[in-house]
Amino acid sequence: MESRKRFVPPRFRWLAAGCLVASAFCLPRTGRAQYVLRRFRSKGAEPSTHSGSQTNGAAQIPTRFLGWNYGQRAGAAYLRRFARRRHGLAIPVQNTSSGSIPARTQGTPSSATSLTSPSTLPGFLFRPTLPAGFIPDSVATGDFNGDGRRDWVVANGGDGNLWLYLGNGDGTSQLPTIIPLAASPVEVVAADLRGSGTLDLIVAEPDGSTIGVLMGNGHGGFSAEARFPLPAPPLSLAVQDFNGDGHLDIVAGMNGNQHTGALAFLQGNGDGTFGSPITTEGPPLGVYSTIQELAAADLNGDKLPDIVANDTGSLPDVWIYLNKGNGTFSPPQSVGGPFGSSPTGDRLPINLAMGDLNRDGCADLVVLDTWDLADVLLGNCGGTFSRATAYGIGEIGYGIGLADVNGDGNLDIVASGIFLAPELEYGWQSGHLVSVLPGDGHGGFGPPTIYRGEPGMYSLAVADLKGDGFPDIITANQDTDSVSVYANDGKGGFGPPQGAYIGYYVNGVSTGVVNAPLTLPVAKDVNGDGRPDLSLLEGTSPGDSCGTCDNLGVLLNQGNGIFSQVMHSDVLGTMSDSVNDTAIAGFRSPLLPDLLVAGADFATGGSYLSFAPNDGGGKFGPATVTLPPGANGKVAVGDFNADGKLDFVVLSSVPGSAANSNSSELTVFLGNGEGGFTPGYQTRFDVNSGMYPARVYVGDFNADGKPDILDSETSELAGTVGHDVYEFLGNGDGTFALPKVVLTNVGPITVADLNHDGRPDIVELEEPLTTVAEGARLQFAIYLCQADGSFRLSNIYEPYSGRIDIGNIDVNGPFLADFNGDGNLDIAVFQVPANYGSNHENNSYFQILAGNGDGTFTPTYTVFEITTPRPPQIAADVTGDGRADLVELDQATSSYHVIPAMPGPAMQIRLVSDPVIGSSGSVTDQPGCSFFKLNHRQFVY
Repeated sequence: MESRKRFVPPRFRWLAAGCLVASAFCLPRTGRAQYVLRRFRSKGAEPSTHSGSQTNGAAQIPTRFLGWNYGQRAGAAYLRRFARRRHGLAIPVQNTSSGSIPARTQGTPSSATSLTSPSTLPGFLFRPTLPAGFIPDSVATGDFNGDGRRDWVVANGGDGNLWLYLGNGDGTSQLPTIIPLAASPVEVVAADLRGSGTLDLIVAEPDGSTIGVLMGNGHGGFSAEARFPLPAPPLSLAVQDFNGDGHLDIVAGMNGNQHTGALAFLQGNGDGTFGSPITTEGPPLGVYSTIQELAAADLNGDKLPDIVANDTGSLPDVWIYLNKGNGTFSPPQSVGGPFGSSPTGDRLPINLAMGDLNRDGCADLVVLDTWDLADVLLGNCGGTFSRATAYGIGEIGYGIGLADVNGDGNLDIVASGIFLAPELEYGWQSGHLVSVLPGDGHGGFGPPTIYRGEPGMYSLAVADLKGDGFPDIITANQDTDSVSVYANDGKGGFGPPQGAYIGYYVNGVSTGVVNAPLTLPVAKDVNGDGRPDLSLLEGTSPGDSCGTCDNLGVLLNQGNGIFSQVMHSDVLGTMSDSVNDTAIAGFRSPLLPDLLVAGADFATGGSYLSFAPNDGGGKFGPATVTLPPGANGKVAVGDFNADGKLDFVVLSSVPGSAANSNSSELTVFLGNGEGGFTPGYQTRFDVNSGMYPARVYVGDFNADGKPDILDSETSELAGTVGHDVYEFLGNGDGTFALPKVVLTNVGPITVADLNHDGRPDIVELEEPLTTVAEGARLQFAIYLCQADGSFRLSNIYEPYSGRIDIGNIDVNGPFLADFNGDGNLDIAVFQVPANYGSNHENNSYFQILAGNGDGTFTPTYTVFEITTPRPPQIAADVTGDGRADLVELDQATSSYHVIPAMPGPAMQIRLVSDPVIGSSGSVTDQPGCSFFKLNHRQFVY
């Protein structure tokens, strides 16, 4: 039976840019033990439930807007979530928070503007959006003006109106028309209520406990709203002929109780009017029902549509209501799916859809759940369903549609994602992905393709907007007040940014944990074709720690940012203990790097090494496991004894000589060129109390032709006191000089050659000495390496000064890569605005400090919104255009996607000061940069 252990939210460690020879996996950091607790799945077992709460152990359903009055039941947290600024409004321009950044004494920073500047500006390919009203929560499509082109309409719950977008027939639309409503809508449906061939609109309005009907005129206009009262707030709608009289009726799922009922039936009169509601009670033991979503189809062959409802009330489950034909429904029966509560937690349904998935004439059911799965239940035309088969979708989905998007005649699943919680306890989750699972026509589905969109996509519609016969996707993006259009490429694809699912719930078979990724991916060519591939450790079987990371997942680069399906290799053999660090390096061949894993053996308290050779085709192993002392720590690779064979060092934390003290230890392992290693030089040195090695870098820092080592020490305490950097100068024979401290009290660092002099430099993300980094000024200190191996502070940089931040979104080191393709390393600065409301994670963004190639940087002024609480984890040129692309991993949902780099805008403008007074001024030029100066305002492009 599967169990889901609590995954401690990690503070990600970034790929060490200074690891000059090998690539190391970045493990989630949860303390000195360097392991995490996670949810797991036994082979062959059906999924059990998990802890649905992210904070207090109580079941929690994703927060969809259900009207303002719903806050009376949901509580203050619900109201705080939606009492936010409109997305896209200007962010406050001044950071009023203060943080004590330590004064630097290692050098005198220069404030002069660099004489060089970036030759090209960086850019990234994000999917464009259309504006919507406040809190768009539902979308429906149809030809509303009779021109033969698909239009769409969006319900904006926060504004209490509809926005109508008349389509141009090419995936674009005219400017929206705003249609006011009497109350906040949470769902909109388009249907021909009069049988006239003209579409009308039906909306659910929970704040007024009403259903609104707007009659279409066939030219894109609608009548004033007619309102029909219900005994309880409606949350969901189905519009079909439920009583067989030839007129469309309405069934509303309500936020009701034992007195009001769960469903309300309104009989249609065929003229756009409806009778009084007839109600049906919910589950017999339920105190209240909250039917957030429902679907209608004939389940038992009597020609009458039945209802399947997702009830998140006191008895959360998916319930079947069989139609009696008189406006009432039979008492609900559970579908018998894998939903509900158990000692190991809750697995809750979120949304559902019905269609004939296997072409047998019976309606089948697809349910999206809180375990980021699509549960498929095949219908038998007898009013019940088969046992659920689970498919990983790579996202916690809410919006759902069934449509043939690839033209093969089979229904596919389209799902759009939402945040289950900003900090999910089973790993980080994007909450902004669209998943497309191809159907096989027999009720099965292939692995999904992932497309990056916007957060809070609680509703989607699938319709042919271009008239080419291939359905496109439209999402209503609740959390960013926008609408997205995903244009079908004619093959069932929807364009970048895109990625794939890399978990174990594939083709209806599950062989591993739900949240498979244990480490962040490494971008390194493992099959010798010159293209960077992606590799990461994944978990498979139950355990309490990194004992599940017995698989290496490899995705081979197919070119243009597209990767193969994940290939798994057993790289730990029979070991089931804590992984501390890894390296992928050419220990036997520079063209085919092998995998080295260093960790701790819980049974003996000692350390182990696992070496898995590369077979050249994306597979690794069989693994050879040894138990040498001193191997449980941070790994760095280099040829330390000049024999032409790669060696590695391990920096580990060990008990100190005094009581309650600790030291760090350096151990050298000499390679024999065949995958074998011999322990060599070892030295122990004192560090500040509570410190341990965080990152290890290899480079020739004193330019003597011998590899040296930098050890960056850190702790779990707030601030940077005692966070020192130690340098070991290499002797060239596998030994090192005693360490010396080269930097003190530093924040997270990354090591790389910034000025092309062959010596790696240091970039520091500055943090306060004794307080947390949130609220501090975001600054990057540049330390250039000198000829003797020391480091001199050359400058301190801030990103575009018009924004404020609350830290760097849990980055453990500055993020360096060449984003604009000019051959110089740049710095990506990830931020979220402070004091922006409870949904600040949806306003996260990044900027680029463009490297000039001489150790200086130029701030760029384009802000790239990423709308996620966690930034992309690695950067590498996976598309082959010379620019570093961004790769974002979603641990909780086992998926990844690539955000391609592209040329940036030709001009960027920065407002230096306000206000503008007068109209006179001067124009000045600098190489690569021009300034228009009008008195107190300066424009830079």
